[in-house]
Amino acid sequence: MIEKKHEFENYYNINSEYKVIECKDCGFYHVYPYPYNDFLNTFYSKEYKDELSKINLKEKVTRIKNLIESGEILDIGCGNGELLREFEKQGFKSYGIEPSESRAKECNEKGLNVRNEFADKNGFGKKFELVNLSFVLEHIPNPYDFMEKIKSEFMSEKGYLSIEVPNDFNLLQRVYAAYHKTEPYWIHFPDHLNYWNFESFRTFLNRTGFEIIYQTSSFPLEIFLLMDEDT
Repeated sequence: MIEKKHEFENYYNINSEYKVIECKDCGFYHVYPYPYNDFLNTFYSKEYKDELSKINLKEKVTRIKNLIESGEILDIGCGNGELLREFEKQGFKSYGIEPSESRAKECNEKGLNVRNEFADKNGFGKKFELVNLSFVLEHIPNPYDFMEKIKSEFMSEKGYLSIEVPNDFNLLQRVYAAYHKTEPYWIHFPDHLNYWNFESFRTFLNRTGFEIIYQTSSFPLEIFLLMDEDT
């Protein structure tokens, strides 16, 4: 694979080896250089747990039912399987991929069809009407390559993709960091490798060839920080 160009002027140092750059070629902030896959696979395959709350699961599935009433769905990075269970409650047949061994085992014990592996191959032997990526893409090195794999290996010809990512390097965060003269507190390495905001993520999806049907953002927690409520 030919290494992509990553030209930049603005950046933040993480340590002597890595930095977060505002990449002119990719169109969003990301860690540079990306860590090797062996390093990341070790990090995520152990006891990693994303503690971000997967709230409003019923509302999310109900919204998806406006596009597809039923069918087979795949949740990549399915965690403890709560979203898979909600899909099944609403008439879908659900499948999951989870790199954490303990979490995949937890899902299987709940009777969910979850494989303990990374999304570098399709072990189910089928393609899906919907692929869900909830707080996954920020962890993926070279996300453009990853999106191509999702389209070619996991999605059916007329399939849909549902994605959630953190809204970072947004205006409120920048205002807060500038006012308090702090470095970006939202940089988390090696957990988060990519950093999008509302606008840069739209650009990213357009460049990967996806048509955006619905895009929204959740309530920005930085509002509380700007009101000096940080507890």
